Amino acid sequence: MRLIAICLSLCLLAPSVLGNVLAGPYQSVLYWYAYRIDIMTHDAANREIAVGCVGTGPGKTCLFDEFLRYIQKTGRNTKLWTGSTNVGKDLTPDVISTAEQLATGGEAKTPSRYPNTSDPSKMFKKFKGKVGITYSELMRAVVDTIQKSRASLETLKGVDIETELKSARQALTLTHRARVADNAKYIIQGVNAYLKEQRQTWTVKTKTIPASEETPFEWEEVDTAKTIAAHKGATSDIMKAVQKYIGSWGTGTTKTDATRHMAPVYACQEGESRLNGGPKC
Repeated sequence: MRLIAICLSLCLLAPSVLGNVLAGPYQSVLYWYAYRIDIMTHDAANREIAVGCVGTGPGKTCLFDEFLRYIQKTGRNTKLWTGSTNVGKDLTPDVISTAEQLATGGEAKTPSRYPNTSDPSKMFKKFKGKVGITYSELMRAVVDTIQKSRASLETLKGVDIETELKSARQALTLTHRARVADNAKYIIQGVNAYLKEQRQTWTVKTKTIPASEETPFEWEEVDTAKTIAAHKGATSDIMKAVQKYIGSWGTGTTKTDATRHMAPVYACQEGESRLNGGPKC
């Protein structure tokens, strides 16, 4: 499936929201549910996610805030999270409201707000000691673990992960949509830069798409009708060239940044497809 249709129907993240902040909280909730599913379907010796996280949860596993603090990537400019959520001992927190807490809790750019950045070596023991783990590799490992757990249910009795799996799917879907919205701003910038290179003095017109119950954030989308109506003097050749530019975005035929920005989108799309399919996908 093409993520970006060859047409002028694209998403642009609302200027007041940073894309990384938008996708990150849903992604953190996804990691939590992958962790819980791993715990529910494997004994301590065979778990894969955050195996070193010792907390105050069942069997000395970690509760939500403890887990996020454990997997957080820290460094000279990123100190350990000092904030908290109201999730407490709830092992199945609501995806949307929990992500909202992570996005708005504490003060921005201080340790009181969770940065939603994870350390792959803390997430997975197989990544320990390795550097340069890509987003795609990490996302694939997360989904692999969930799928492995789903497959193991064939030999397990009395284990029900439907609630956790439903929430994991929701969190990944929202992560995917947020990544698309984030990436779209780069596409818009690229298209407008291309138009300038072609000595065009116009840019695309946009419209706001409101938030909904399924997607709790708004973005801007190119208004095709308004764009065409506003630039009737544009030749069919330039319109086709713009469509081709959009359609090839992220394939390596435009620029390196495009490929880098699209990689997380493709990783989320692949993961979402697998989770919505059978356990062997």
